[in-house]
Amino acid sequence: MGGAASIVVKDPESYPSDVSEEMETKLLAKTKIWRIFSEDLEWATLRIRTNQAPLTVGRSHENAIPLANRTTSAKHAILSFDAQTCRWAVTDVGSSTGTMVFAGGKSKTLEKETEFSLGLSCAIRFGKSIVTLVSNQLSSDAIIECTRGPLKGKAWRVPTAATLLTAGASAKCEIDLSDVEGLSKMEFQIFKYNGWFAISDVSVRSSALREDDDAQQPAKEGKKIKAGNDVGEGNNVESGDKTGESKAETSIKSAASSQKTDFVELENAQNPDEENQSIPEIVSLSQQDVEELDGAPEGAEAKYKSSREATKAEKKLSQNGIYLNGRQVRRREMNFLWTGCRIGVGVYKPAEKKVSFPAVFVFKCKLKSVK
Repeated sequence: MGGAASIVVKDPESYPSDVSEEMETKLLAKTKIWRIFSEDLEWATLRIRTNQAPLTVGRSHENAIPLANRTTSAKHAILSFDAQTCRWAVTDVGSSTGTMVFAGGKSKTLEKETEFSLGLSCAIRFGKSIVTLVSNQLSSDAIIECTRGPLKGKAWRVPTAATLLTAGASAKCEIDLSDVEGLSKMEFQIFKYNGWFAISDVSVRSSALREDDDAQQPAKEGKKIKAGNDVGEGNNVESGDKTGESKAETSIKSAASSQKTDFVELENAQNPDEENQSIPEIVSLSQQDVEELDGAPEGAEAKYKSSREATKAEKKLSQNGIYLNGRQVRRREMNFLWTGCRIGVGVYKPAEKKVSFPAVFVFKCKLKSVK
C-alpha cells in the first residue's frame, strides 16, 4: 500500500489552490447545482439549486437546511443567491453562537445581519456545526500537497473510489511520516464519501474529546445515508451489507461515523502554518474550589488539586491531532474538505507548552474546463 506510484503526483502546480477572479466568475456563471456536505445533515449531503434561494439554516426542522447540532440556533442564518454575480452569500440572522467562513487557508467571523459572499468552495461554521459548500464545476481530480515538513513539495492524488489515502509514521501508509517524531503509525485518512472528499483523524496520540462530548447530541441510531438528494426530495438508501457495499466502503463509514462531534477550538490558534502556538498556563484552584474542600479528610485538598492539574495536563496533551485551518478536529470525526484548506499535523510540546506543526498539507482540486 505504502508509496504507490499511481497516487504520487509529479505536477502539483497544475492543481490550483487559488482561482483567479476572472476564472472564478466564469465557473460561477456555469454552476447550476451546488452541493452541501455536513455530518449534521440527516443524509450527510444535499443538492441545492440557485432558484431555491433563499435557504434558511438552523437547528429547527422547519429550515431548508436543518443541522442536528445543539450549538446551532433554531434559525441561525440565511443563504441567498445574487443572480448578477452568480454567488451565494451567507447572513447570520442574530444567532447566539455566531458564524464563521473558511475560504482557502483563511477564515472570517461574520458580524450579525451582515451579508458575506461565497466562492466556488468553502466551509461555513454555524455555531460548532461545519457545512461545506461545493460547486459542481470542481473536478473530482484532487490532491493534497505537503507545504511543510520532510515531504515538502510532494503531492498525492486522493482516491475517487472506495479506498483510503493514509498518512502516518509507517511505511505502510501512502504518506510516510516516519521522519516526524512523535506521530502515530496512522495519523489521518482522506477518502471520498457521498460525492466529495473528507478527512478523519485516526491517530492514537489523543482522544481529542471535549467535556461536553456526551451532552452534545444523542447518537443517531440507524442513520440512513442518501447519496446526492435534492432538498426535501428523494428516497433514503440504507447502509449495510444489504446494499452490496464493499469492505473498503464499510471501513470508510466505520472510521468516519463515531459519535456526533464538531471542531475543537485551540486558544490562540490562528493558522497551522505558524510553527508554534501558545497554550494557556494551568490555572490554579479558584476560591470556590478551595471552599468545597472545607471539612474534607486530611490530605484531600492535595489529592484534589493534583487530580485537577492532571486533568488539565491531559487536556493539553489532547491537543495532539489533526487541524483544519488552525482548528482541531476530533478523533474519527468525518470532516469534509474545501479547496485550499490547510491540514496541520499538531504535536503538543509539554516543555514549551506549545503545539507545533511539523507537517502541513494543502487540499487542491482541478477545475472543469471553461470556454
